[in-house]
Amino acid sequence: LGKLQSAMDQLHMHFTSAIHSRTYETVYRYASNTSADQKIQYEDLCRCVPPDLYIECLSNILTTLWGIMSSYQKMLSYHYSDSSCDEKLSQFDKNYVQQKLQLG
Repeated sequence: LGKLQSAMDQLHMHFTSAIHSRTYETVYRYASNTSADQKIQYEDLCRCVPPDLYIECLSNILTTLWGIMSSYQKMLSYHYSDSSCDEKLSQFDKNYVQQKLQLG
């Protein structure tokens, strides 16, 4: 893969990592009976959230995801509005970037 393709793959990897780490951190704040040195699976961590905090926890997860997706949308909009970059890309690169941005 060329530099552009590698950069797009890295970008998606960073967005994926941000989603995983931020949602884990959010759920961890609500989970009871977990110690700071204990690293448990996300599914198990979710089970540690008390039922009376489900809605609040979910609301914060959605707020976090909204922020990440908003950043992704801004990047997508910038890419489509920046015509100076378009002139420098081959048709293959343009198609690759568009496919990666649309499909994630």
